[in-house]
Amino acid sequence: MIIIEYIMTGDTMEQYRAYSNSEIEYLINKYGNMVYRLALMKTKQKEKADDIFQDVFIRLIGLRNRLDGEEHMRAWMIKTTLNCCRDLWKSAWNRHVVYERKDVEARDEEPEVKNDIRFIVLGLPDKYRIIVHLYYYEEFSIKEISKILKMNQNTVCTRLARARRILKKEFENGGFHYEV
Repeated sequence: MIIIEYIMTGDTMEQYRAYSNSEIEYLINKYGNMVYRLALMKTKQKEKADDIFQDVFIRLIGLRNRLDGEEHMRAWMIKTTLNCCRDLWKSAWNRHVVYERKDVEARDEEPEVKNDIRFIVLGLPDKYRIIVHLYYYEEFSIKEISKILKMNQNTVCTRLARARRILKKEFENGGFHYEV
């Protein structure tokens, strides 16, 4: 109970107050789309992306005044989203449930969706897909991606180059021809 008394005393009260509804709404409007797209890119399932979106913002509520600045907040959102995705795949529920395949492979049957860049990117292996998403969709630099994912910059460059090669082959197989 000493901790509660310390929190409740005068000057420190502001430091430990929770986010207001308007602050939460602002953060969801600002970062929600990015968090949801990344979760969807990682899980390939709308329902799981919804759950991860909710988990990320619930975790954010507990971090009042611990995140310094816009870039730190954005990097924290991305890293937490990736961690929540990882936690989801490690969960006992996920390991024992059989899912019906309605993701990229099922969409390949629809001709208007087959050549859509988003679905081709979803078909990339996970280690390439995340880097492509962060680089092209979220517009992070190689250096920023390497910090967020805690990997060497050369590794990020190599994976990005390999992903580009895979995407080029997919486009050429689909009838699209372009220069990289």
